[in-house]
Amino acid sequence: MIARLRQSLRRIFTIVRKELLVLCFGKTSRLMLIMPPLVQIVVFGWAATMEVRNVDVAVLNHDGGSWSQKVLHGLRGSPTTFRDIRHTQSEKEIGGIVERGEVLVALVFPSDFSARIIRGIPPSCRRSLMAAGPTPPRSSPTTSRTSWMAWPRGPSGTRRATPSCRSWT
Repeated sequence: MIARLRQSLRRIFTIVRKELLVLCFGKTSRLMLIMPPLVQIVVFGWAATMEVRNVDVAVLNHDGGSWSQKVLHGLRGSPTTFRDIRHTQSEKEIGGIVERGEVLVALVFPSDFSARIIRGIPPSCRRSLMAAGPTPPRSSPTTSRTSWMAWPRGPSGTRRATPSCRSWT
């Protein structure tokens, strides 16, 4: 059994070695090995971007405190990232807007958001993201993810100055 396995592995190794020799010694083969990755690096380097622009946001602010206002002010202060910030009155309204694909992000601030930050308790802010391509269809949304904004602890165990987001599907 082991002898057959060794013999099979030896045959595979011999075939791999032969193919590598053919690729390395042929001029056209070397070009075919090197050129496609170089072209891909050049083309995809300009085509792919991680920049987020023109995102529509729906906000339901049960809190109205200073910290939720600071977050909203930060959203408004970024004109290239967030195009339209809609203030809503209920979670049902937010659900309809997200389902119709009118917004990509929905934020819901609980009534104790600012109070929890002032007391030093980790706040939570529910957000719903539309998981879609770069230009999602406005009529048929895909699945949505929900995550929670949390106040993380630094390396020494102290709370950091800004909240961060953890997400799960």
